[in-house]
Amino acid sequence: MPRMADMYTFRVELAESSNPAIYRIFALPATATFERLHYAIQYSFGWQNCHLHEFVFEGAANGRGALGYSLMNISRVDWFDEVEDGPRGGGERQISPLGYTYDFGDCWEHEIIFLSSEVAPRTDFQLLEASGVGPLDDCHGVDAWNDIKKTFSLSPDNLTQGQQGLKEWCYGVSPLGTTFDPAAEPDVDQLDDPARFRQQIAAWEEAEMEEDF
Repeated sequence: MPRMADMYTFRVELAESSNPAIYRIFALPATATFERLHYAIQYSFGWQNCHLHEFVFEGAANGRGALGYSLMNISRVDWFDEVEDGPRGGGERQISPLGYTYDFGDCWEHEIIFLSSEVAPRTDFQLLEASGVGPLDDCHGVDAWNDIKKTFSLSPDNLTQGQQGLKEWCYGVSPLGTTFDPAAEPDVDQLDDPARFRQQIAAWEEAEMEEDF
């Protein structure tokens, strides 16, 4: 019989993204920490975890000190809203929308919405839905990402020298190399792999340890 666990489901959307909106829906154990949530966002969006980040909560300036908190215990620090109306009504307490900012230069802002809690036969990260390719690190924000998508939509014969250079830069920085395509849809089946998720975390943590020495 598979192990069962309390799982929290989140929808995370990249602010101001469009055509299509870039979002991920995934589940994590209720016992996961905010550090695990950070890794889930990085992994599912294809970020490289090479810049600073912060969580922003209702009524709090930032969440830099929250990484060790368990998702199931966030009521201890009042990251809840009182809900008197709405589908559930009755003044039930639910998790407020959270903000997550990655890379304070490019300023990639994400909105995190808590969708549901349920007992499920899963004990780690589970990707449920994905829309839109995640932007490349260091591409300079949403407007620049839209320029990249436009460039890749043009015929190679119609590219300016600058646009050709932009494509070459994308191929050089993307882990996918010359197969990179900003119009491709994420492969949910491939990404929904807890073992791969854990391996990526281990690689990031190893890289961070090497930077500390």
